Amino acid sequence: MAKFSQEFLRQMASPMGSVQGGLLSAVGGAATLPQQLREREKAKAMQAEMAKYTPGSPEYNAALAIQQVGKGMFTEAAATGATAIQQQQAATKATEEKARKGRLMAAALKKAARSNDPGGNEARVRNMTAEQLMEYLTPKERDTTVISAGGILADTDTGEILARAPFKQQNTLFNDLLKSGKYDPTTVKRDAEGNVDTSALRLAKDPEERGKIPANVEKRIISMDVESGKSTIGFGRARQLKNELIASPEKSSGIVSTLRTQVLDFAGLRDAEEQKKTDFLRTRNTDIVNGLPPGVASDRDIEIFSQGFPKADASSQEIIRYLEAEEKILAAQSDMSALFQQHVNKQVESGIEATTAGFEFERRKYANVMTEFRNTVENAVDPNTGNPLYSEEDKKRFLREALGFVPTYYSR
Repeated sequence: MAKFSQEFLRQMASPMGSVQGGLLSAVGGAATLPQQLREREKAKAMQAEMAKYTPGSPEYNAALAIQQVGKGMFTEAAATGATAIQQQQAATKATEEKARKGRLMAAALKKAARSNDPGGNEARVRNMTAEQLMEYLTPKERDTTVISAGGILADTDTGEILARAPFKQQNTLFNDLLKSGKYDPTTVKRDAEGNVDTSALRLAKDPEERGKIPANVEKRIISMDVESGKSTIGFGRARQLKNELIASPEKSSGIVSTLRTQVLDFAGLRDAEEQKKTDFLRTRNTDIVNGLPPGVASDRDIEIFSQGFPKADASSQEIIRYLEAEEKILAAQSDMSALFQQHVNKQVESGIEATTAGFEFERRKYANVMTEFRNTVENAVDPNTGNPLYSEEDKKRFLREALGFVPTYYSR
């Protein structure tokens, strides 16, 4: 009986022990389930947080560093965090630079609006870097040198005319030189800046052997000399702009506006009503052409110049071609003064009282010489080598022998 009871109890204990073990294992497994759920929820939360940011951005890398720390990836987290800090510093600097440029741009546009060429300067300002804007806004030391009569002082960057000397001063100087009788009147000239070229002055013959210059002829000389001075300055301006544009074709923006402003300033119409400006600019070029004898320039140059300034959005090549035509026309207009002075001097040196009679013949002769020069000398080439047939000195010698002087276009 005792053995039976013991065996029964053993058998009963074994199944119960097995069941108990299974129950304990199940309870243990159930205890780990909430932790797994929490891990999955945490992973989902991290993914949702990372989804807020653009991969590779400072915010993304900062969030990634925090996750790496949570996973015990301390080395990786340090590198990722350093990258995030560098990116944030660069972004902050870019934002500050953008704000700084915005402030500089606003100030520069105000300065451009006050300039003599608002449209052209505004276009240039909008393409400037922050450093260029700073330079543009920095007050420049103005040249304190006395400006030659008829000359201008302009900002080399913007074309803004800072100062301009009237032609009246030069008229007075020219008048004094002319009336003195000391110098040959044909040698009283201006250089490209409108200044009287003292190096060109030549002593006249004995006044007792010379004819007189009556008041009406003297007045004509002065009038033509004033126009010649303006043309010479305009010629120099056109050549300079052309050369600058050939060197940097991308800088064509604003050049037409600059030309327009400078021409109006020369004409004293900078502050005139817009309609008056438009009327003047429409007829200015044709008036210049009509005042010259036919043949002083090629038909194509005259056609281009007569059409007036190119459109504001014209290509650099169109502007260059216009400037080339303007050079030749203004140079010819400038030469008319030298031609007239030479005409007067021939009479005076012969002991004859000067008159304007016969000057039209001299004008036609000038035009014929220039036509022949263009057709047979200027671009002549050696048929065997293709090289220019005449040197620059040969060309000047041809013109000097034919006209008595080297025309403005070829002497500068």
